[in-house]
Amino acid sequence: KQWYQRRVAITAGDPETTNVADGGDAVLSCVARGDIAPTITFIDSTGASVDTVLSESETVGDVVTTTGTLTLSGVTSASAGDYYCRATWDVGYVDSETAYLTVLGMEEDSMEDTAWGVADQVATFRCLSGAQLLSNNVGDAYVDEDGNSVYAAADISWEYYDTSSSSFVAASDIKFTVSQSMVGSDGIRTSPLVIGPLTTDDEGLLVRCVIAYTSDSSNNFYGSTVTSGSLTLHIASVTSFTISSDDVIKGDTFTLTCVAQGETVPDFYITTRGTQFDASKFSYVSGPDVTTSGTEYTAEYVTTADEATVLQGGITMYCEADYGTAVGSSKTSLDSTAYYNCEDVSITVLGADLGVSIEYADSDGTRTATVSCPANTDSVRYSMQADSSTSAESATCSKNDGKYSPTYLSTCLETLPLSTGNYEISYDLSTYDGFTICDETSSTTPYDYTALQAMMIDSTSSTCGPYSYAPCLIADPQTCTLTTANTGCLYDTATLTTYFYYEVELNTPVWSLAERNALVLPTSGNMKVFGCDSKRRRRDAIGEEMFESLLVVRESSNESLLQAQLQTETEGIEEAASKWVVWVAGIASVVTLGAMSLLLARYRRKENLLLPGSL
Repeated sequence: KQWYQRRVAITAGDPETTNVADGGDAVLSCVARGDIAPTITFIDSTGASVDTVLSESETVGDVVTTTGTLTLSGVTSASAGDYYCRATWDVGYVDSETAYLTVLGMEEDSMEDTAWGVADQVATFRCLSGAQLLSNNVGDAYVDEDGNSVYAAADISWEYYDTSSSSFVAASDIKFTVSQSMVGSDGIRTSPLVIGPLTTDDEGLLVRCVIAYTSDSSNNFYGSTVTSGSLTLHIASVTSFTISSDDVIKGDTFTLTCVAQGETVPDFYITTRGTQFDASKFSYVSGPDVTTSGTEYTAEYVTTADEATVLQGGITMYCEADYGTAVGSSKTSLDSTAYYNCEDVSITVLGADLGVSIEYADSDGTRTATVSCPANTDSVRYSMQADSSTSAESATCSKNDGKYSPTYLSTCLETLPLSTGNYEISYDLSTYDGFTICDETSSTTPYDYTALQAMMIDSTSSTCGPYSYAPCLIADPQTCTLTTANTGCLYDTATLTTYFYYEVELNTPVWSLAERNALVLPTSGNMKVFGCDSKRRRRDAIGEEMFESLLVVRESSNESLLQAQLQTETEGIEEAASKWVVWVAGIASVVTLGAMSLLLARYRRKENLLLPGSL
């Protein structure tokens, strides 16, 4: 000690090595003796005086004993260091020995402020805090009277941030497990908190640890409660799994993008079932190619849809991010549907293809095919066939089944111009035994074959035959020409029926049956073939009157039948593919084209006659 002319000294009152918990209050003191009371100050390791020293003096005889006490409130790590006491009198000062102040607290520089876990697994936070009391700034252990290192006693607890109350509350839920603390050889106490099982909702959970240090006056330790900063829980997981197109068509190449977050880069697996990607439906192109941005990792997998999966309800695809056995893996899925490619589906017209054109329109994976006919020409015209249950002008292929509905496109109908026309009447003579008309084997004038055949081609007749009844022959100038080779009469011995018929060649072809009928068919009544010559001899007239009387007599026996037979029946038979117009008149019955063809065939064998019915 230093002694001056006055008797002054600092004796046995040097400040002691002190440990204090972060945020607590520490007390340093020293004692000085002299013949008068000194001014006592404390000086820290920077050489600066520390204020707020409380001094108390006591005089015994001529010796004055002064105790200086320094109280450091709310200490921090910045308060740690060497301190010494200085007693100052008017003749000089005396300094004490130095004492070291240690501040115990969170070792936050060594603590991880985040913890990672995987859903359905657990995550562990570790709180690191000072436990061993120190004696100097080089970290030597503080020892007790027995030479043993001394550790600060403390209670460890954890809290989590409760969003409902917007405050930290005790982590006492079953989900939280506070494990036993362990002090390492470095004097650091490790206090774990285990959280789990985790869910994705735990992402961003905040926790903190609380160290309640217990004061130990025997070892000059001042306790306090120290709270760590917030620690954040992150869930290592697949955060998104997307497909580049929601409308994959068979043959499309598409990209699957899987994004995951975690402390480390995971291994990515893209599968459709089990641990594989279904090679029967998809072709591998590339991937997974992984890129990193902080703790976020993106994997891209490129593949091609080889088969449609829409009929099986699509397919489920999976992305798994594997963080290793210590952490676990995260897996998510998406449903994808590959649709049929209607561009690969063909369609044809139902029937003959007359050079139609098919145009396609695509929309949202479907395809509509529309057929159109060739352009009309002077020699042919086209019209669309009517829709049916199996064909239509337009058909749509659905991406959902890869089929067209209806199955076929309608074809076009070809219409040729009508250049000829025919007319026919018949007389049923079956009820008149032995009487014939236009029978080549009979010469019953004027009903024999030669006379009636001549009448049918007589262009001078004004009362009978085609020149008196066909509108195109009556016209001036005429708009058609009589085809004499296909005009005349015929008696069918098998059915006892006589037919009168004519054919005309139109000067200008027409396109509709209505136009042709207006030119060819009589406009009023039926063509007259008897009583044509007003100057014929009396005996011929009498013969005709006798024929008419005979008809009446024969039919008067059955009046109702007679009325039916006397009523002339007329029927136009219009066939789109035929040029024939058939009219049945007189005491008549309908003769089909098939039957007529048979009769005309018989006649042709005799006359080498060419009629349109043979076309």
